Amino acid sequence: MSFTGTTLLEIQQAITDRLKTYTYFEDIPIINDVLGDPVTMVDTAVGQAGLCVVVETPVANSSNGNIPNPYLDDIEVVITVWENVVLNRATTGTQKKFLDVAQIILAVLLQFSPTLCKPLTPRNPTLSLTNDPILTGAQVKLTTGATYKWSP
Repeated sequence: MSFTGTTLLEIQQAITDRLKTYTYFEDIPIINDVLGDPVTMVDTAVGQAGLCVVVETPVANSSNGNIPNPYLDDIEVVITVWENVVLNRATTGTQKKFLDVAQIILAVLLQFSPTLCKPLTPRNPTLSLTNDPILTGAQVKLTTGATYKWSP
């Protein structure tokens, strides 16, 4: 089995890698949610640094079902910033506020083109608050498009 083009996991990894190239994020754990149990990974990261970023696995839609190679024209990319305010704003935390981090993520990723994809563009709502009873957080939502071919 082989893929030609870009898979959703490659898009996720490209976004993770791009964020890690910026020194602003060097003290912030960046989690790729397919690499383990995301709940445990977030709990561990927030417990250590006070804040973390989760690059979620993209989801996709295709409005072109009548062509042989799927074109995913609506790939939703969601990046969530989680913060334990008490831990993060202490001297041992990153002291970077979750909403500031989310806005910087938006600036870093807007118009970025993961391999063989259209540039990332805003999706509504582009920046929103999470609804978690324990952690404070924000989500950045972007969209892209890509095509791929699968050979058995």
